[in-house]
Amino acid sequence: MPLHIPTRRDLGLLIFLFLLATFVRLDRIGISDFRYDEGILSGLATNWLQGGAFPTRGLLASVGLPQGPLMVYLIAIPYLLFASPVAATAFVAVLNIGGVMVLWGLARRIFSPMVGWFAAFAYAVSPWAIVASRKIWNPNMHTPLLLAAVLLAWIGVWERKRPWAQVVAVALVLVVPQFHYQGWLLLPVLLVIFWQGRRHIVWPAVLVGATAAVILWLPLVTSITSQDMDMFRSFSSQRGEKSWSLRDQSLGYVIHMVTGWYVVEEMVGVENAAAIPSQAHRREWGVLLVLFGIGAVGAWRRYGQRTVMLYVWAFLTPIIVAPNWVQIFGHYFTLIMPALFLFVGLGVEQIIIWGRHRSVVVAAVSAVSALVFTSQVIWGQGLLTDFDTTYVTYGFGAPLHYLMEGRTALEPYEDVLIIGGNPFLTTDSSIWKPLMYGQAACVRDLVIAGGNVAVLPDHPFAVLVASSAAPYSLRDFYTQTPAQVIALRPGEDPYTIYVWDAAPKWTGEPIVPVNSSAFENGVRLTGYALTPESLYLQWHIDATGSRENVQYFAHFLDAAGEKIGQRDTSFYDVQYWCAGDTIITRVDTPIPDETDLLRVGMYRLIDGNARGLSTIDESGQLASGTIDIDVP
Repeated sequence: MPLHIPTRRDLGLLIFLFLLATFVRLDRIGISDFRYDEGILSGLATNWLQGGAFPTRGLLASVGLPQGPLMVYLIAIPYLLFASPVAATAFVAVLNIGGVMVLWGLARRIFSPMVGWFAAFAYAVSPWAIVASRKIWNPNMHTPLLLAAVLLAWIGVWERKRPWAQVVAVALVLVVPQFHYQGWLLLPVLLVIFWQGRRHIVWPAVLVGATAAVILWLPLVTSITSQDMDMFRSFSSQRGEKSWSLRDQSLGYVIHMVTGWYVVEEMVGVENAAAIPSQAHRREWGVLLVLFGIGAVGAWRRYGQRTVMLYVWAFLTPIIVAPNWVQIFGHYFTLIMPALFLFVGLGVEQIIIWGRHRSVVVAAVSAVSALVFTSQVIWGQGLLTDFDTTYVTYGFGAPLHYLMEGRTALEPYEDVLIIGGNPFLTTDSSIWKPLMYGQAACVRDLVIAGGNVAVLPDHPFAVLVASSAAPYSLRDFYTQTPAQVIALRPGEDPYTIYVWDAAPKWTGEPIVPVNSSAFENGVRLTGYALTPESLYLQWHIDATGSRENVQYFAHFLDAAGEKIGQRDTSFYDVQYWCAGDTIITRVDTPIPDETDLLRVGMYRLIDGNARGLSTIDESGQLASGTIDIDVP
């Protein structure tokens, strides 16, 4: 089939398609989710850009294994240019705009201009496709890469073009599973194209592409530990009873992807049922399902072998996950959306062929499609407004632009303490540290696993308090200055900001000063306090070069030097250390009445074994790893 060269009219329509896809994906981009996953990915990227560890893994997948770091590398690009999560979110949207344009080009090459236009417009305005392109999340990034891989494979093998296309196609399709392991189910799409064009394969090009993909997988593969495999086995054993009985959930997701019927239920839950498309919309958008069915039935008869890869692309994933052997979610199907809309385009073409290409048939089909597409655009705009104004306890989180207002309010402060720690991990430093990237040097949590700590910075700082924060016994200690409220959506608990020109004076148990050497990780013990049931230790962070978390121990010795008690626990997480800080830790433990000496030390846990930290004497030499304090 000859290559279809765009006409001047095509170029005008192409510009309109681009502007439409851009509008629905970038309009009010601040109305996007920025919660735990988005924060973790952004945190890995920004920490790397600030000289931190090279990322070797990304998010934890639902199967219990870490995903690849490629998403982190990509998201580092916008953070390198703009210190803003809004820019990073827009970067994801821009790649998905490119995906719409690639789908148009792919459809023109494989099928016809008519299929290209209808498939691309359906994909451009699909509520599912739009929602899956407006936040920093792995499943929102891999579809444009897959589209590029399919297009380049077609150019490189079927059209007998240059070997470079085969190199890039192989590399891209092999790294798509880094974003989500479900991506391996799309590898057969590439295999079908290469098999059908096997006479034109340039094997050195395939080898180069595969080698590039292996290199991109190496950081993850070499980082996998026995603990990761234990977690994978644990997750597998917790999935409940499995069976090969079929379920209709998989087919339901395909229908929803084609029509856009139930996108809101997945995003914001049943509490926001008013935002679910109305029955009128469902009937109207059902036209797309009819077109999809016609296209899926008639594609083979019209285009023959070139549709094999399309059937594999659209239906392999739903078939594989149909048996009740794995829990499935809507984002498992985002990779097949382009194929579904290609069938919609093929359905339109088939109807026009049945009408013998009469202008009245073309006009009628175009008008009905335009009506459906316009309806989805208008409804999608209302959906954004609903996300921005409707609070639900579980679903779409506080839109990013509200959080950016908090960032603006915190702009004068390089040090921010977070009182958050809610059960959904949406109010702690995993969110606010990347939000404050390029603005605050230190962002850390005060509510941590194992108990509360007090952090006393040696310079002005701000305290950000989430109303939904976990209980924190020292909240009143930090909330004595005038408050600034950062309002969120109606009915949603706000954030409150308290600012301090200097650290508040410690009002808890009186601390007895201690003069001691620093441990080799830059932490120095500067004081202690004992109550019958608690141990307080005061520390000073002299340096922050360490990247390893540590434990600390306290031994209670009697007058004869015999140990009569012991307490081991985790020290304040190393990611929160800032030079010059004073940290006060408290642990509940019975203090023996006969205690005559308190012995304190630090150690690292390496493969379950304790490795004690040394102290550094005045001459800079390593010395004893414990600090002894006489107890009156």
